[in-house]
Amino acid sequence: MVELLEQIGELGWGNAVICFVLIICVIVTGISGYRKLLSTLGLRSTKSIKEEETENRLNKMQEQIDAVSEKMKQYQTSLVGKQEEYHKQSIEIRSELKDGQDGLKEDIHSLKQLLQQFIGDQNKSTVAILRSSLWRLHKDFVAQGFVTPDGLKTFMEMGKTYESAGGDDIYHEKLLPEVEELDIHYPNGSIYNPEPEAEHI
Repeated sequence: MVELLEQIGELGWGNAVICFVLIICVIVTGISGYRKLLSTLGLRSTKSIKEEETENRLNKMQEQIDAVSEKMKQYQTSLVGKQEEYHKQSIEIRSELKDGQDGLKEDIHSLKQLLQQFIGDQNKSTVAILRSSLWRLHKDFVAQGFVTPDGLKTFMEMGKTYESAGGDDIYHEKLLPEVEELDIHYPNGSIYNPEPEAEHI
């Protein structure tokens, strides 16, 4: 190293710098000339081939990335479209169910009204029939001047049914009080008044 510095000193520092610059210029010119020669002859350097291969690989990778990105976009668009379709179908189903429930409520309400009307009509028929029967029993009891236990029981059970079906107060105001005022006769041979056994001779 010391010897190199001594030699440079002998040449002169100015000359050394000039020589260094000339060497660099020769190297750059040589490299440029080498590249121009290869380009003219249609030849390529190993470095340019590797660079091109690297660039081709990068381009292929970019193409693959773009393809995957495009597929993802298509899948996302398809998924969003299906979600919107399912959402619309869900809304339609809920709307149909609501309409069906409203219709069912109306049908149940109509059925309830029909049932109430039928019960009302049946009660009216029951009241009319029982009123006629109660008046007839009342008339028979008053005519004979007494009532039997079975007749009284039948009369009172019919009266309860008459009232529960919506009958008016004629039963309590007139018919029942007048029947209750009658004497109760226990017919011979009935369970209430069995016939006395014949005496043995």
